[in-house]
Amino acid sequence: MYKPRNFFRVGKHNKFCISQKRNSQLMITNSRCRNVAFGVPNEILFIDFRYMVYWGERVGSWIEEIVARYYQKLGFFVIMDYKFFIPREVSGKKVGGWSDIDVLAYNGEELHVVQCKPFLGRSKAEREVKNILSWFEIAVNHVEGDPKIGELVKHNKIVKRVVIQFPQPKKAIEMLRSQGIEVIPLKEVIKELINLIKKEVEEYRREGRGRIGKEDDVLLAFIRELILSKIIK
Repeated sequence: MYKPRNFFRVGKHNKFCISQKRNSQLMITNSRCRNVAFGVPNEILFIDFRYMVYWGERVGSWIEEIVARYYQKLGFFVIMDYKFFIPREVSGKKVGGWSDIDVLAYNGEELHVVQCKPFLGRSKAEREVKNILSWFEIAVNHVEGDPKIGELVKHNKIVKRVVIQFPQPKKAIEMLRSQGIEVIPLKEVIKELINLIKKEVEEYRREGRGRIGKEDDVLLAFIRELILSKIIK
C-alpha cells in the first residue's frame, strides 16, 4: 500500500504525489491518480504527456537552502549535502547505505552539524530520538575521520542541531534537547536571517551607499528587496 508523502507541481495545473514503499522504491502519481513513473530517491524520470522532468532534488531541500544562507550570513563556511557511507556493520541493517549532512557549517571555532526536517517523523518518540542520536554519532565520527576536513574540526566545539519546520512531536523534541541536541524551529532561523539582512541594509545606508550592490544569491536578493520595498518591516 502506497502512502502519500510529498506533493509538488510542474506547471500550473500538474500536481504530483510522491509515495514510497517499504523497499524505498518511489512511485509518482498525478492528480488523476494515474501512475506516471517509478524510481529511486534522487533519480526519478517521469513523463506526463506534455512534460518530461528530471526530479533530482529531494522534496524539502528548500529548508536546507534557507539554513545554509543563514549560516553564510553569520560568516560560516558552509557545505551542503555532505555525503557519507554507513556500512551495514554500523547501521545494523542488511546492507549499507548512503546518508548526508544537510548543512555542515564551520567558523574556525565551532562545527555545526545540521539536520533539516519538516517534522520529527511518524515513529514513536523514543524510536525517532534513538535514530537521530545514532545518526549524529555516525555523522560526526565520519567528519572527524575525513582526511580533508577532520583536522580542521578535531579540536573545535561540535554543535549538533536539528532545524524543524513544524515543531512536532513535542515529546521527541524535549528528549533530543535533554541529550544535547539543539532543536530550532525554522521560523526562528527565517526571522534571524531577515534581521541579519536588515542590519546589512542599515549599515549601507549609514555609510551613504544607498542600496546594496549586486547580490549573486537569488534568495538573499529577494529577501533584501522585500526589506527595501518595505514589504517586510
